[in-house]
Amino acid sequence: MAKITKIENFFKIFGGYYKLSRSKRISILQDYGVINADDCAMLTQDISEVFCSDADFLVENSIGCFPLPLGIATNCVINEIPTLIPMATEETSVIAALSGAGKWVNEHKGKIQTSQQGKGIRGQLYFREKSNFSAIITYFNLNKDALISDLNNRVVPSMKKRGGGVFSLEYRRIQDSSVADEILVLDICMDCCEAMGANLICQVSEALKSIISKDLGVAGDIAIVSNLSDCQTTTASLVIPSIDSDFAEKIVAANNVARADIYRAVTHNKGILNGVDAVALATGNDWRAIEASLHGYAAKGGYTPLTSWEFDGESLVGQLTAPFPAASLGGATTQKMVKVCHKILNLRSAQQLSGIFAAVGLLQNFAALKALTTKGIVAGHMRLHINNLILATDATSSESKRLKILLEERLCLLGKLTLTDSLELLHSLRLSEGQVR
Repeated sequence: MAKITKIENFFKIFGGYYKLSRSKRISILQDYGVINADDCAMLTQDISEVFCSDADFLVENSIGCFPLPLGIATNCVINEIPTLIPMATEETSVIAALSGAGKWVNEHKGKIQTSQQGKGIRGQLYFREKSNFSAIITYFNLNKDALISDLNNRVVPSMKKRGGGVFSLEYRRIQDSSVADEILVLDICMDCCEAMGANLICQVSEALKSIISKDLGVAGDIAIVSNLSDCQTTTASLVIPSIDSDFAEKIVAANNVARADIYRAVTHNKGILNGVDAVALATGNDWRAIEASLHGYAAKGGYTPLTSWEFDGESLVGQLTAPFPAASLGGATTQKMVKVCHKILNLRSAQQLSGIFAAVGLLQNFAALKALTTKGIVAGHMRLHINNLILATDATSSESKRLKILLEERLCLLGKLTLTDSLELLHSLRLSEGQVR
């Protein structure tokens, strides 16, 4: 990347980025060394055999590729590093909201820092036959260290060599009204290094089931990964100093509404995932696992918002802590387009990516709360949704430009838009030009 000494100078390059043509946006990335000529070719070519050949390996019965728009959020500074965020999403407002929030935070001297606590992914082995519990627990307590060593040496030796592997085995007894009898569960935590590790932890869980069956003659019932990946959590913190007290208190109050009402909390957390999912897709990560992990974490003590916001009279402080399972290697990260996105992010590790997920989620949440407590969601969202309304018509390229102006005027007048507005205005436009008789 070309040498840029100050963060503000970095983002000046991307001033008005959204106004440029797609080809110009790509050429700017190449000019400043973010990507090279091969990456440019990957970004500009049509869906072709390059992508379809990847698809044949990724899914069963492949018939082609289903494209999503890929964009870049600018203005995000994470851990004092200016970061371009590739996002794959069909939602019109997500990238704009993230870029806008990042710009606002920078202008108000805000800082985003991230950190990790713990490590790894979790798997489980369940037993339902209560008469076996005592023998299993005794065996487990006597052999825990040997079991960890055996699983590492036989099932995941390569992971162990890379500094990862199984590092924890614990047991829990579960009694809940939803199950008739008590359940015994063995929890397995494994450090997967740069991989997400779901397949590996499933193999480890099933191997442990086989070992116990062989040694004790006791059959386990279920051996599987847990998508509540709380062995490791990631925290993003946003501090905005010297902020207007009325604005800050409204942000805190809006977050507290989500804390008080599950109906608001679910939508609140969905807004966080709007951004996280888009980055996960662009980086070849399992967005479904991330969604499950975050919603599960939010529900551990009764469903709550994933963010907290506080105002101390001077600074507004937001925080998001959650388990973000991330991979920089393996699985769908091998796709060619994903590698381009990794390059745009300057991605170096799965831990770094978890921090980016958390920071994006927190900024996305700030953007939503800011809109809710000021101008409302509809105005900004509908302004960006105008292009979708135009796409739903048969407007030509030249008609689309004029139709957009008319739709923007109607939005300002009425505060809302529908497809009917788009069709009516197009019809009126054609009538005025004598195209409709």
